[in-house]
Amino acid sequence: MVSYAATMALLADCGWLVSGFSSKKAIRSFEKNIGTCILLLIRVLPVMVLLAVIGLGTISFDNALMAVVAGLFLGIGYFTYYYSLHQELLSKTIATNEIQPVVLVLLGTLILGEALSNIAVLGILLIFAGVSLVVINQGFSFNRKLIPGIVGSGSWAIYWLIMTYAIQGSGNFALCVFISQLICMGMMLVYLAIDKKAKQGVVVAFQESLRGNRTALVSLGLVTLLAFSNGFADTVFAYVIQSGRVSIAGSINALVPVFVVVFAYLVYKERLSRLQYVGVVAAIVGAALVTLF
Repeated sequence: MVSYAATMALLADCGWLVSGFSSKKAIRSFEKNIGTCILLLIRVLPVMVLLAVIGLGTISFDNALMAVVAGLFLGIGYFTYYYSLHQELLSKTIATNEIQPVVLVLLGTLILGEALSNIAVLGILLIFAGVSLVVINQGFSFNRKLIPGIVGSGSWAIYWLIMTYAIQGSGNFALCVFISQLICMGMMLVYLAIDKKAKQGVVVAFQESLRGNRTALVSLGLVTLLAFSNGFADTVFAYVIQSGRVSIAGSINALVPVFVVVFAYLVYKERLSRLQYVGVVAAIVGAALVTLF
């Protein structure tokens, strides 16, 4: 029998896959942090459309406050993760995302009481070991360019941890997502107020697009694709969390980096060291164990 929660989690993964595939070109089409600012401006639209259809509903102050705090970690995640992607390979950066599903699976099992097998525990250990190998360069030196990516992935993991309580406590996943994304937009506006160069870059991007500049249109189109697919995936994933299947959602999410690494190898011709390939394989096997068992 097909699991409805698993099906919806896979639908969210489809959005994250499109987001992952388009992220490298989209982010690198702009100077540092400019693409991220445009992303945060646009990605709120999918949940806004949903709220226009289903209505705002209600939410308690405590749950709204949790969504606000979660939004701060969400924003930190975007600025740090995509900063890392701006300077490092997609295949290396996306591998750090395996941190998130591990946190969600542990949340679902240790705190929310969902079952976790011994094989799944082995899978979690393999994911951590695999990610550790990916962030090591030849000569066993730590790749400092991936530190923002690790911070970003960790921030997103904390975001979903807090959001799980806010969503399941309020029963209003859409409004929780909307509040958290409004906080992200607020952080983006504060950043643009501080960094005048970035602000000018965002303004120029939209101005050139309106003038019909082909390069600007392609760049803005890529970021829009990234933003919509990412915002859609987050919204669907939040719905899965509201259904009470956090461990299923988290484990299936572990498959996304696998496909993105393959995409980066085939399309972008990205190549890793042997040790890093061992790490990728270990993370893939770990994700499979967590997902299947």
